[in-house]
Amino acid sequence: MSVLIGMKEICQYRRRSESTILNWIRQRGFPAKQDKKNATWESHTELIDKWDFDRFEKEKPESKEVTRPDIKKTVRRGKRNKK
Repeated sequence: MSVLIGMKEICQYRRRSESTILNWIRQRGFPAKQDKKNATWESHTELIDKWDFDRFEKEKPESKEVTRPDIKKTVRRGKRNKK
């Protein structure tokens, strides 16, 4: 497990701003903790990757089954008007 120490490393890993990461921590359960002793943020790359994958799976729209239209109804039969 690769440890990311400091908000700067976390932001660089996710390629997002500090304000975005802080919003994700508060609102979406982003996996980062702040050390109360020295106020340093810490996270793990594997936890971030898992969080990102889980978030994608939750927000992914349900796949709708695609049905093929009945060909007999869509094809017009008969003679074409030729000029």
